[in-house]
Amino acid sequence: KSMGEYIGEVKWCNSVQMEIAMPVETRHGTSLHNGDGLCFLNQDEELIGIRADVVRPGRDSGRHVSTVVCNRPHGAFRGARIYRNYDIEWQRQVEASKGNRKIDIDLVLTDLEDGFELSGKLKVESGKFSIISASLSTFHSPLSTPKIVATNPEKALENIRKKLSQWGDTIYNPININIRLSQPFLIPASVLGELKRGLLAKMVNESCHCERNEVERGNPVLLENDLGNTGLPRRYGYLPSVGEPFRGSRNDVADTCAPDEIPTHLMTCHHCIRYANGMCPKVTGKPTGPLYIRNGENIFPLEFDCKNCLMYVCKPE
Repeated sequence: KSMGEYIGEVKWCNSVQMEIAMPVETRHGTSLHNGDGLCFLNQDEELIGIRADVVRPGRDSGRHVSTVVCNRPHGAFRGARIYRNYDIEWQRQVEASKGNRKIDIDLVLTDLEDGFELSGKLKVESGKFSIISASLSTFHSPLSTPKIVATNPEKALENIRKKLSQWGDTIYNPININIRLSQPFLIPASVLGELKRGLLAKMVNESCHCERNEVERGNPVLLENDLGNTGLPRRYGYLPSVGEPFRGSRNDVADTCAPDEIPTHLMTCHHCIRYANGMCPKVTGKPTGPLYIRNGENIFPLEFDCKNCLMYVCKPE
């Protein structure tokens, strides 16, 4: 039920076609594409969604007009205000972007008396920053039938490694797979799949539980650096405990930030907009102008720390 962005007004239509005239303020940089999702409010104020199957220039060359053809009756009327809530070209750019980030994990597969056990250890590193303590999760899958020793050990181990390396569209990426079996067992794909699903559920649950506890205690979240075991750069600060005002440091590390130093950065991101859009000066060798994030009437300036590959979202101007 998202209205999306305003496109224009219907100037002419029949049962399957319509001509949409765009106002002056929306013409620049706005164009319809084949496959876009459009919507409008009918005369009963009900939201109606349609698909722009074919888009071509309108008959009136003096105005910015697009003719939209639908494969079924659209129900629009002359004077209807048309909105776009699905931009197919933008969606394709998002799906093709390189902003898909994974968490590297180490996997260890062992056999027990009654089945198999899969353990996963994760530790995220980026530049000189890293998670303070890595998380270790273990899932045990008991078997209802006796284990079978493989007649072709090399092929069996190769199949196990291949199956354990396939994690699909999850957030985890196995970089090291250590198979510690007492014998080269023939493990069915269904058992390996159960081990991966069980371990995935435990890692997600334990990661969320760990981070929530750290936030509730007012401890530093994830980051550490060369200022010492407890020090953080001034721009990071700590998440406060419940009822505690936000300050640049906790009482036991008050020397990290002066008491009157309130962080000027609202958010620290490892995802860089300049890099994701091919504008990174380290790659292109060319400087870029100032960048901002707009949310309604608020404009948030962006700052970049190219040495550590960090992006900072600053207070609104």
